[in-house]
Amino acid sequence: MSIDDNDAYDRLNKNLENREILVVAPGKSIETHKEKISGFIRGKNPLIIAINFLLDDVKADYVFMGNAKRYSQFYNRIYKHDSTIKVICTSNISESNKKIDFKLNFNALLCKDAVIRDNPVLMLLKALVKMKIKSAYLAGFDGYSPDLASNYMGEYIQFLYCDENVLLRNEAVKKEIKEIGKSINLEFLTPSHYL
Repeated sequence: MSIDDNDAYDRLNKNLENREILVVAPGKSIETHKEKISGFIRGKNPLIIAINFLLDDVKADYVFMGNAKRYSQFYNRIYKHDSTIKVICTSNISESNKKIDFKLNFNALLCKDAVIRDNPVLMLLKALVKMKIKSAYLAGFDGYSPDLASNYMGEYIQFLYCDENVLLRNEAVKKEIKEIGKSINLEFLTPSHYL
């Protein structure tokens, strides 16, 4: 679905510019490196953008949803009564009776390689590049091992569905990260197959 998202980018950029940004994906390393991530958050006070999920012990400022199924799975947590989180969605996600704060053009953020076409972390990084954000930190963007259950934090495993060759996907993401990294400085806080 194609939309004019210039206003969304302008408003989002005003909130993100001149701040450290921590992008948190649902990889297993956010459990195994919890102390390192907590220390980073205490020391840098970054804006935290969760990707396609939410954690109870890491308070995200934003959640980026690039997948309608994930959006519906986490809908109640996103919009719980005391939530102050801002919602960024791609245009393939229909707005319900709750407001999506920033809607970005889905097609404009897709990757060319079909194996990783709609990888939500890569889509968000492309959005950050479009806003000319200079750097971002990544946690939980671990990459894939053949044992799918070891790829994600425990709570996220119930949402898995993946039958593609994960090693091919690792290589495709590595290439895309290298390309995106020409426009934004990316620093991984947790171990990753993509490095």
